[in-house]
Amino acid sequence: MAILRVPPIKVLENLPKLFLAWLRDLTQNVSFGGVVGQDYYRATTTDGTPLTLWELDVPEKSTCLITLHSIGMRSDAGAVQSQRQSVFAYRNTGNVIVAEQVDAGADDDHFYIGTLTASVAMSGSATQVLLKATGVAAQTWKWQGYIEHSVLSV
Repeated sequence: MAILRVPPIKVLENLPKLFLAWLRDLTQNVSFGGVVGQDYYRATTTDGTPLTLWELDVPEKSTCLITLHSIGMRSDAGAVQSQRQSVFAYRNTGNVIVAEQVDAGADDDHFYIGTLTASVAMSGSATQVLLKATGVAAQTWKWQGYIEHSVLSV
């Protein structure tokens, strides 16, 4: 059996070509566009007016799955809440449709102490999924959380 000896200089000269060939092969089987991400938010509400905490642009011919993990606390710590919520949204060529909202009020998904009057909810707009917090008049609420999202486009 013959051993092929390649001078090290030749290997180094061809390294960029080998890397680009490997990268091309790696990405060759990808036939769709998509985004996966995680975002964080912090906000304060001081009245009952909804406040937009986060927005996600949904391109045409796309679907997305969004999972929210949220906590909120009234400024005197007399009421607190936590929430986990998943939303499936879809957009063909028109407006975003929030197709299904997993029950955020289920015992294992939504906890609170005190009177639950403040809320966090997701909804669709023309081209976006929106996350909004609604506080209570004359009360200060602090909100914090993170969102995991996956958008698939064709």
